Amino acid sequence: MIKPSNTSLLTKAHRLCLSSPLFCVSGITGSDLNQRVRTIMSLQLEKLGTAKKLLLTTTIISALTVPILFGQISASIHAQAATTGPLPQFEVATIKPNLSTDRGIDYILDPNAGRLALTATVQWMACYAYDIKPQYYCSGGPDWTRTQRFDILAKVDQTRIAAIKKMPEKQQDAEYRLMLRSLLTDRFKLQIKRETKEMPIYALVVAKNGPKLTPAVVNQPDQGPSVHSSSDGSMLKLIAKNEPMDGIAATLEEQSNIQRMVINKTGLHGGYDFELTWQREDPTTDTAISGLSIFTALQEQLGLKLEPQKGPADVLVIDHIEKPSAN
Repeated sequence: MIKPSNTSLLTKAHRLCLSSPLFCVSGITGSDLNQRVRTIMSLQLEKLGTAKKLLLTTTIISALTVPILFGQISASIHAQAATTGPLPQFEVATIKPNLSTDRGIDYILDPNAGRLALTATVQWMACYAYDIKPQYYCSGGPDWTRTQRFDILAKVDQTRIAAIKKMPEKQQDAEYRLMLRSLLTDRFKLQIKRETKEMPIYALVVAKNGPKLTPAVVNQPDQGPSVHSSSDGSMLKLIAKNEPMDGIAATLEEQSNIQRMVINKTGLHGGYDFELTWQREDPTTDTAISGLSIFTALQEQLGLKLEPQKGPADVLVIDHIEKPSAN
């Protein structure tokens, strides 16, 4: 579990979101292609023999497919170039195996001091570093990448801290992801690839008896959406202010007993204020201790439902990984 900090440290519970850069395929539009088509189609077809017709067909296919092929090659090179080059790095970092039986995730970031304290499996770290969510969509690698947790303590140099603090919050988040990616590559020798697969997902829909949501009351013009989580023993709670349905779907993805992409299909617009309370799952069975699961709580408290479906998802595959090198 991502734990809130009781000190001056700023704890960030990041949403792992699926994203993949989209590059335009060059070479399939424009006057050059139009001219090729007009030139080919202007030929007199009625006098062509079988061999010449075959040659003409080949010419047409070449005129259409060769530019597409070169465009795809260009897009592939462009995509590789966007992810290559020197990545930002932590100044110092220590990595130690975590020997406790706890399965939770601890992520504590102090941006003012440029310090990161992280306890998680390598699979979770890879998902976070490459901005893939949820962890369900990360695969490959030996079993220990999914079971063995590691403690990482890392620090950014002072010059870099000053530069990061000037960045917008989302860019700061991206910067720390890149530094973690660099650390995993350097110390764990991580190599990955991305694939698009048909995966189980959840659709967030309105339950049979309708929604039980309160439209947000915005007291200040700049009051943006927010979701805060808290825990009290076995009970978990989400408190949302002016949160849209897309944000609620993204928050649900993070819950350990969901672990699927959640797509908003409620058809509801605007922001909502609500509290959602449910029972923590039993770590030995992954079921709610007293039966009040997040699925039940959604229907009873918010009038929403998670429907199992299938859909395309960006999947991260671990091609190669090694146990971390010595500190």
